[in-house]
Amino acid sequence: MAAPHIVHIDVIDRENEIVIRAEVSGVDKDKLDVQVHGNQVYISGTKADEVTKEEGKYIYRERRYGNFSRTVQLPVDVDSANTKASYKDGVLELVLPKADSAKRKKINID
Repeated sequence: MAAPHIVHIDVIDRENEIVIRAEVSGVDKDKLDVQVHGNQVYISGTKADEVTKEEGKYIYRERRYGNFSRTVQLPVDVDSANTKASYKDGVLELVLPKADSAKRKKINID
């Protein structure tokens, strides 16, 4: 039984946005699904198994294939309508602007 495919991520908290970088090498971008709700990001997809005829037996087979998913709990709510996603060299990058209610505001003292 193969171990599940694990998506490794980096989450960066900037002043006005959260950036998530997810390592999803070998996944066609059309097989990725990204959803944002409040302060949660859901990333899922499918990494297709390579169909090749191998002569001989595997000694190691560490590369994983199949469905995967990852839910990321963020420290603040984000503006899902203005989220941007890009995919380059096997890395999915999401830039999630913080919701107005989550941004720091300077309060003037009278």
